[in-house]
Amino acid sequence: MTEEEIRKTIIEAAYKFEVVLRPKTPMDRMVLVSEQIASNEIVFTVWNDDAAPLGHNLMAIKGQQRLRELTDDNATPFLKIAAIKCMNAEQAEALLYFEGEPDHQH
Repeated sequence: MTEEEIRKTIIEAAYKFEVVLRPKTPMDRMVLVSEQIASNEIVFTVWNDDAAPLGHNLMAIKGQQRLRELTDDNATPFLKIAAIKCMNAEQAEALLYFEGEPDHQH
């Protein structure tokens, strides 16, 4: 897959999950978001950004080290990956802070 195809797949996953969240109460949404983060190896946040490729920006909030390993190895193993649509970069940063994992780059 090209980088653009990967990016498009992540964006589509975020919109699909947004459809699941939409009819839920705010508390139920947060529970589902927490479960989505906990049950996947790599999690991205996605938000609209006209200046970014495909009009969306992405940030990995979980699995950053695993992503680096994959890049280094050129491997394509089966991974559990999720994406969560955010309103903006600030919401994505908050999700990283409260629900994500620290990026311990070595």
